[in-house]
Amino acid sequence: MVAVRRAESCLIAAPLDDLAGSLRVRTLPGATIWFDSSFRGKADASGELLLSGIAPGAHQLRITAAGKLEDSRSIVVASSQETRVEVALADAVRENPQDGLKYAWIPPGDFTMGCSPGDNDCADPEKPAHQVALPGGYWIGQTEVTVGAYKRFTATGKVKLPPAAPKLNRGWKKDNFPIVNMTWDEANQYCAWAGGRLPTEAEWENAARGGSLEARYGTLDAIAWDKDNAENHTHEGAGKLANAYGLFDTLGNVWEWVSDWYDPKYYQTSPAQNPPGPAAGQEKVLRGGSWIVDSKLLRVSERYAVEPTARSDYFGFRCVWEPKAP
Repeated sequence: MVAVRRAESCLIAAPLDDLAGSLRVRTLPGATIWFDSSFRGKADASGELLLSGIAPGAHQLRITAAGKLEDSRSIVVASSQETRVEVALADAVRENPQDGLKYAWIPPGDFTMGCSPGDNDCADPEKPAHQVALPGGYWIGQTEVTVGAYKRFTATGKVKLPPAAPKLNRGWKKDNFPIVNMTWDEANQYCAWAGGRLPTEAEWENAARGGSLEARYGTLDAIAWDKDNAENHTHEGAGKLANAYGLFDTLGNVWEWVSDWYDPKYYQTSPAQNPPGPAAGQEKVLRGGSWIVDSKLLRVSERYAVEPTARSDYFGFRCVWEPKAP
């Protein structure tokens, strides 16, 4: 309604809002779709999801799916039109051409390190539980380094297989068993050759948890070889259920060397972001428990430490891989 007065002019400003648009996302069937930080649904069996009533302009789109790398991007929705976007999600597991092993992607984020809620077996070196930020994602071995992968390393002529093989793998004939009897230095050298490094304690625990706050990511017999079910020997890798990140044997089978020096009180002063471990020490940390230990030690927060020159048929390791950009 407009009132016009005699002998006067009247100026009317009437800005028109742009009509809403829609967004049709095409991706992997079942993928989860987030729009401007709000969950909007999952792609149907054909891999599509239609979002209606979208304000024209720039928005943030995020798509996740199990076993795939997350895709986050900015998109622009046009007024009164259907904007289409197609998102192909990359695999969250890649094969390292150097050692032939598969590595799983661990996304960036925060996690609670140390004692899990309700864990009555938690010891003082695992306290206090504290938030740790790992702002950069990383690739870590799906399995402990195998005999077969280590043989690739020995083929360079720079190293030899350890002289002592476990009784169930005489002569190192079974390639899918974890390599054992490795010192910390030998494990570190292998990871460098494979294009990476040993994980930090924080990286290892974050990956081992698989996004779970619990002391174990499943029932122990289903996920780990330990004193009660291993029949007193190491087992072939990936024989139990994987965690949510696709990692096998993060608990049980063999203890795993990590990069950190050991300090039982380190958690009391460790940095909140990318904790590197103490600058020096006498012992290195091993994580995850093994086939020979009691089940109460097979918890993701458990910390074990020995001199870096120690060898054992229940010491192994897995690496963080740092592939070069294409």
